[in-house]
Amino acid sequence: MGLRELEAARLKKLDEGKRDWVEHHARVGLDDMRKMSRDDVIKLFGKKRHKPKKKKSSKQAKAHQESPVNDTLVINTLIWQMSVMIDGKMEPPVRGNMRSFWYKTVEPFYDKKNLLDIPVGPDAALDYFPSVGLDPDTVEWILETGIVPPHLLMSASGEGGAHGAYLLSLISDGLHAFVEEGIFTFRDPWKFRDPPSEMHKVGKTPSIIFFVEKEGMWWCCEDVFKEQHISVYASKGEPSFLAMEYFSAALRSHKDHILWVGALCDYDPWGLEIAENFKKKLELKMYGYPGRPFTVRLTYLSTIDLFDPDVVEDKKRDLGTLKPNMSNRVKHWMKVTAEQNADGKGGVHGEEFSMHIDNADDKKREAAIKAWVARARREQQEEKRKAPRKPTTDVEVRRPVGTPRSSRSPKLR
Repeated sequence: MGLRELEAARLKKLDEGKRDWVEHHARVGLDDMRKMSRDDVIKLFGKKRHKPKKKKSSKQAKAHQESPVNDTLVINTLIWQMSVMIDGKMEPPVRGNMRSFWYKTVEPFYDKKNLLDIPVGPDAALDYFPSVGLDPDTVEWILETGIVPPHLLMSASGEGGAHGAYLLSLISDGLHAFVEEGIFTFRDPWKFRDPPSEMHKVGKTPSIIFFVEKEGMWWCCEDVFKEQHISVYASKGEPSFLAMEYFSAALRSHKDHILWVGALCDYDPWGLEIAENFKKKLELKMYGYPGRPFTVRLTYLSTIDLFDPDVVEDKKRDLGTLKPNMSNRVKHWMKVTAEQNADGKGGVHGEEFSMHIDNADDKKREAAIKAWVARARREQQEEKRKAPRKPTTDVEVRRPVGTPRSSRSPKLR
């Protein structure tokens, strides 16, 4: 079968809601995009052009130049077509990681269509560059002039310059959206590998999970795994959707739907945010059981009590110098830490200071982890006691009169 026949069969297998989602986020009913001409791609995926409010100089017009196609729609359609072809054995699985999809499919497509070496436009810049930090003055400049400052274009990482970096972010967003919607998974049909930068193990008590945000603290996870026999996870900042797919699949094999997470992250707003996002991600429907996602009970283990006073005085970090747009994060963190610190005050004794978790005292850290595991085990046992028992049959089975209780049924001859 060709692509169109495979696509029609694949769409037919999806329920109506998922089919509508695909048709809304990607173009269906097309031939292989990779074989199209540049003109055909622009015709099918071109942006609607609006007349500028004022005439720009030739220098401004050149700086304002951007991709002539809707990059999001192009990427989503490439993702959809390749998933159909891999599933139908027309193409081999990508394996590797999401960047492998860039090298194998997206970069060659954009390069051959002469769509790659285009300066990223203001719309894309405002979408992509906030992740690396845009101050309000720069945002205002881009909106007013339509010009992306050269230093931003030069600082953008990734192949293909700023536009390539932007496309890589669209690949990640697109794949995550398809997976979250339940169209496919990272493993099937892509066979993306579990990222080596994120390490995890499922213990004998799988539903109790110790989480750290730094791969450099994997040693701590190994100690906890060995001593407590619980699950452990070390990420590299925000845990990736791909690694969590492998981790959650292992958790589901143990049939528990309530999870206890103890997060030992940096004692700062970002550490708390990573811990809270780990909980949110685990509770996504794509990671749980069909019709029944995981319920996660999170404990942010990082408190000021884990640090020696002398270390705090020497290594505390001032949060008061952060930009105003960080104030809500800081307030939330101060509130959460006030609720759990022994002195009832957030931050460092009521002041907006933070600490790297690497500076925690070893014995205090170990004691906090052991206390949390013990508490999680008690709560787990309580949940099992509250769980309804399986109903028993109302049919009474009677033994024949005179048959001893220990007698066995005669063997068939």
